[in-house]
Amino acid sequence: MAVRRLGIVMNGVTGRMGTNQHLVRSIVAIRREGGVALKNGDRVMPDPILVGRSESKLSGLAKAHGLERISTSLDAALADNDTGRRLRESCSFLVVPMVDLDGVEAGDQGKRRHPHDHNGDYIDAPLYPETRAIRDLVHRCCDDRLRLCLDLHCPWVRGDGNESIYIVGSQDPANAARQRRLADALESVRTGPLPYRAASTLPYGQGWNVRKPESTLVPFSRWMIAHAPGTPSVATIEFPYANADGAMVTASSARAFGRDVAYATAAICGLEAR
Repeated sequence: MAVRRLGIVMNGVTGRMGTNQHLVRSIVAIRREGGVALKNGDRVMPDPILVGRSESKLSGLAKAHGLERISTSLDAALADNDTGRRLRESCSFLVVPMVDLDGVEAGDQGKRRHPHDHNGDYIDAPLYPETRAIRDLVHRCCDDRLRLCLDLHCPWVRGDGNESIYIVGSQDPANAARQRRLADALESVRTGPLPYRAASTLPYGQGWNVRKPESTLVPFSRWMIAHAPGTPSVATIEFPYANADGAMVTASSARAFGRDVAYATAAICGLEAR
C-alpha cells in the first residue's frame, strides 16, 4: 500500500467556517482516518498549506492539528516551477521534524543535558530512543543513492557566533569539500530574506568546532559519514532562534530559507530547470 500526498492550498482558513467546516470537519478528519482509500489499496492523504493574513493565528491553528505548512502569501503558496517539480519527481525525502520533543516540553534539552545531549548519542549503545530510531531509519530507508544529510541545530540564544546561519565544517576532508559545494550552491540560489554566506562556514579546528581527545561521544554528522550508504554530503546547519545577521527569524522567513535549501539541493543534484 502506498500513500499519495495531495497538496491543498486552504486560503482564509482562520475564519470560523474555514476552520470548523473546511479544515477540522473535512481535511483534518480525513487525515485522522488515514486518508481516502483507493481501489488498488493505496491511500490519498491531504497535505494542506494554511493561508491567511495572521501568521500567529495560522501557526496556532497548524500546531493544534498537527500541520506544518502555513503562508501569509497566496501567491507563494500557489507558486510552482520546473526546478521544484524536478526535485519532487526525482528525490525522496526522509524528515525528522523534532528529535527531543519530551526534552523541549520539560525544559531539559540542549548541550548541557546530563549525561550528554542527543547529538553526542550516536554511539554503539545510544542512551536515547530517538537516536536509536534515527539510526534504524537510516539503515532501513537509505541506500547508496543517498545524496544529502542535513542536521538542523539552534545555537545559543544570542551573542557572537549565534546570530548567523552557517555550516559546521567537517573533520573529514572529502566531506568538507562536498560541504563547500553545498554552501556555494546555497549562497548562489538564495532568494529568501535571511542572509547566508558560504564564507560563514566554521572550519573544523576553529572556534568551538574541535573534537576533544578524551570525548567518546559521536555526533550525528560523524556517524553519518562513517555509516551512511554511498557518499552523501553531510552537514550540520546552525540556524539562529531570532536574529540572522540583522534579519528577523520568523516562521515565514524560516520557510523561505527552507525553499533556498531545496533549490541548493536541486543544484548539487543537477536538477535545476534549464
